[in-house]
Amino acid sequence: MTSATRAQIEMGSTISKEVSDLHEFATTMNMCFGRSSDWVEYHAESLAENIEVENVDSHVYDLAASERKAFKLWQDGYPEKAIARLDKAASDESVDRQTKGWLLQIAANIANHWGQIDRAETLQREAYANNRNLQRPQIAPPYRPMPIHSSQAESIVQQLNEYRLRKGFINKFEDVVSHLHSNATANQFEQAFENFGKLIGLATERHDDQGEGPDLLCLLPNSPALVIEAKSRKKNTGVFNKDNHGQLLIAGEWFESNYPGQPYCLVSIHPTNKATKAANASKSYAFTYDKLITLVNDSRVLLRKLCNSQLSNSELMNECTMLLNSSPIRSDKIVSQYLTNFTSD
Repeated sequence: MTSATRAQIEMGSTISKEVSDLHEFATTMNMCFGRSSDWVEYHAESLAENIEVENVDSHVYDLAASERKAFKLWQDGYPEKAIARLDKAASDESVDRQTKGWLLQIAANIANHWGQIDRAETLQREAYANNRNLQRPQIAPPYRPMPIHSSQAESIVQQLNEYRLRKGFINKFEDVVSHLHSNATANQFEQAFENFGKLIGLATERHDDQGEGPDLLCLLPNSPALVIEAKSRKKNTGVFNKDNHGQLLIAGEWFESNYPGQPYCLVSIHPTNKATKAANASKSYAFTYDKLITLVNDSRVLLRKLCNSQLSNSELMNECTMLLNSSPIRSDKIVSQYLTNFTSD
């Protein structure tokens, strides 16, 4: 949104708080539609006060120009030049991985249309490796390890700063966690958990690729990673068995091969921490529904405090760090606060 649009939304929010009944609501609407002189004056003054100077990112326009030029070259019958243009744009170090993947997928489409099938597949594999929201190639690219966030607080604040009205961040949080329950589909639950992990400042991703790797992976700053299998739809009476643990152990082997030398915990999202003796799972962890709900509630408390504060973006970092230091959701406390070892009778 432009600065003017954001200012008008904030103006609307302020006015809405002052309206107490339907009569005032109707009066306010009529002032707006009738272009009342008082209304016009208030609107103009408020807009002038709230509009901020836009920091124009010229790099975005350069990318758009490159994409448009590539399409024109393709349309004019120069596919080789079009691909070269996109490849050059994607090679810029300032381009994020998602955008790089998008540019390379366009290049792959051009190569495919040109009849260069092998080249198209190579480009699509590289595109998918950078952005897994894109079309999956016929041959999957090698896995690229996630970077670990240097600071949980920095990751949270960076997301908050994207919202002019911080209430929007809490609304997103509530929408995400509404799918973290046993009645959600496996896809809904895992996607919600990935998004939830990111919202509380953790590097989180879904992985399970054709049965290879864990359902979810969570990298914690200065703490062991969480290699997670999600048994979210198991009945409350379900017991963690040998097959379940075998699947979790295989996920651990995958982690060791892709993140050599990094410590990790094997975790199963499971109704209880009860396991069969044959499972031999005493060194693995259960993340029960009750503990998941507790983590969600603790996260909500911290994020609401941040969103309700009137601090500037620069001051928010210190506040977030201070709140995390006294919160159980701090990354180095998560294992001890929310995970329990499996036990067998």
